[in-house]
Amino acid sequence: MKKILVPTDFSDCAMKALAYASEMAAKNGSVIYLLHVVTPMAENMSQPLATDQKYTEELNESRLQRLDQIKATTTDVYPGITIETVLARGSIVTAVNDM
Repeated sequence: MKKILVPTDFSDCAMKALAYASEMAAKNGSVIYLLHVVTPMAENMSQPLATDQKYTEELNESRLQRLDQIKATTTDVYPGITIETVLARGSIVTAVNDM
């Protein structure tokens, strides 16, 4: 196994899955792909475009920071493993299939 995909919603269950994947990666040298998917806001919501863009940028930035925090914490506990963080936008199913 060369790659391990760990989708995360930042829940406790997702963190347990990452710990399990980290154990496996430490044993066999796999790369972990830590994936978080941001689903777009409902198309029928009436928000000014500038507000929507600003919200999207802030959301993406906060999620990237969270992914980086989790990566740093995990690699402190499991030195030597490789974790690639991926932030996708759209459908969760599509993002997982594209990995």
